Amino acid sequence: RTAAAVYVIGADDIARSGASSLPEVLRLAPGVHVARIDSSRWAVSIRGFNDQFANKLLVLLDGRSVYTPLFSGTWWDALDVPLADIERIEVVRGPGGPLWGANAVNGVINIITKSSAQTAGGALELRAGDFDRALGRVRYGAADEHGGWRAWGQIAERGPTQIQGGAEGLDDWTLGHVGLRVDRKLSERDELVVLGHAYQGLIDSGQTLAAPPPQYVTSGRSRSNASGASLQSRWTRAFEDGGEFMLGGYLDYSEREFDVSLERRSNVFVEAQRRWRLGVHDLTVGASVRSTSADVRNGFVFTLASPERTISRTSVFAQDEIELAPERWSLILGARVEQEDVVGAYAQPSVRLRYTPDERNTFWAALSHSVRTPSQVEQDIALVVAAIPGPPDQFATYFGSRDVDPERVDAFELGYRARPSERVTVDATAYFKHYTDLIQFQAGAPFASGADLIAPFNARNVAQAQSYGFELALEWLACDDTRLELAWTAQRLDLRAQGG
Repeated sequence: RTAAAVYVIGADDIARSGASSLPEVLRLAPGVHVARIDSSRWAVSIRGFNDQFANKLLVLLDGRSVYTPLFSGTWWDALDVPLADIERIEVVRGPGGPLWGANAVNGVINIITKSSAQTAGGALELRAGDFDRALGRVRYGAADEHGGWRAWGQIAERGPTQIQGGAEGLDDWTLGHVGLRVDRKLSERDELVVLGHAYQGLIDSGQTLAAPPPQYVTSGRSRSNASGASLQSRWTRAFEDGGEFMLGGYLDYSEREFDVSLERRSNVFVEAQRRWRLGVHDLTVGASVRSTSADVRNGFVFTLASPERTISRTSVFAQDEIELAPERWSLILGARVEQEDVVGAYAQPSVRLRYTPDERNTFWAALSHSVRTPSQVEQDIALVVAAIPGPPDQFATYFGSRDVDPERVDAFELGYRARPSERVTVDATAYFKHYTDLIQFQAGAPFASGADLIAPFNARNVAQAQSYGFELALEWLACDDTRLELAWTAQRLDLRAQGG
């Protein structure tokens, strides 16, 4: 009955998949493009624009955003959570800005872990292989009528990829995690959840980088020390009319050291939501504040104009689901207004219509507008991407700009979801999306810097795009222990930039 293109990966799906990492699990969802770059790096996106730094997909872990403002994407290696503790993964294809805020342009992936009551007792898991060399996980918890707790630890050693000629690459890595979850029923109406986790590891990859004279180019093994920790909490109160109030927030810290830079980042987030059921209206309103602070070490290749910077975002939103005809027609109106430093204020509205002629069929249509805010790289970077020996020595360099505006998308979607029988489900979606103000690095006029010549590529809102596509998912439960799934996604993406 959801008026959106949604798919849920359940705990049983994950267990039966044999996957050992989260991106592998996401391959189960129709319309999600998952490509492995090397042992630790992945490219994951929905409806196009996919690469390692795919910036139009918002990823959440128990409501905590893991979308980094540095390059507007996700460090998938650091999201190496225990798969056995995941209850479900909700995948929303299409814009989700009115509900989830900026950067949910092409979709949202929301990972929800199991409550501690579902994992009482102990568990031990050991895996070994030639590529994922070793994975060990231990968990212990307890539960009673008032709630429960669990503590867990995991360590994974991943081997290098095989490169041309059968040789091993330089991209093996090791990462360890520890975590704790506490669920508590404070009263008949109040529940409290507290989650915490920390990780540390060493991630290798092969790199070829521009270098200052006399080297000009340096190649070899790049080693990244990655570590971080988070603490989050959520209090929920239920009301007799079916409504509820939620107050939550989180603190997290991450540190990642590269050959060319070091980033230390901390995030603070607080959110409140209130839901009412008033006659034919199901109304939800909320507000949130997020502050992200970064401290970056500059070097020759990678330099930020403001290596120490704090960015704040304030947000208010409302959504009203109006029952136009009981059990048949519903209209969902939503809007979010956000204010972010430098970028300013922007709005993300949506209109959705749902028609359910009976219990087995749902038709829906949606018109929405979402934005992606510029990353810190797009605003502040000076990145040397090529060095050409002279004289004069020439350096091709990407330059960010504080003048770039948010990227915008207007989307129209039509969907149909059906259950012709108890064992067959059908889900189909067609969409058209128009992107404007896309950010690209555009070549500028070369200029002299001392004895060197700089060939600049400047961040500009110079591109636009149109995409349209069709997504189909079929599922047949042939018998109680056999299920067949078929998914087909077709898309055309036309991207155009000013000046070629």
